[in-house]
Amino acid sequence: MKRTFYFLLFAMTLVGGTFFYEAFLSNNFSTYSIKGALSDIADEVVAVPLKHTQGYKIKNARHVRQLGNSLFLVSNDALYRFSIEGEFLGRVTDPDVIKVGGYIIDSSFRQLIVLGIKTISIIILSTGNCSKQRS
Repeated sequence: MKRTFYFLLFAMTLVGGTFFYEAFLSNNFSTYSIKGALSDIADEVVAVPLKHTQGYKIKNARHVRQLGNSLFLVSNDALYRFSIEGEFLGRVTDPDVIKVGGYIIDSSFRQLIVLGIKTISIIILSTGNCSKQRS
């Protein structure tokens, strides 16, 4: 049994080494490179400067998404809402109540599904405001 194991190990090493040696000699190592342009995945890129946030500090904004004329982003474990022009519309979630890990925008039902570290909340968006919150 031990002899068979060593024989198979030797055979696999020999075959693998042969393939590696041939690839090394032919210099066919494929290098991963990204080819293409931004225009392949996006029509346009727009920078929106965020305006005064009424005392909230926006650092390391992530998960920026658009719904209609609103921009939503996560910063410091809270979800914030801005207009498309960058005007601050309010903080959607309080990080003391729910620490935001991510969120999903359901545009057909005009809902924000907020994925917290420990909870999940559904926030109904009415025209202009975030009205109800269910957990």
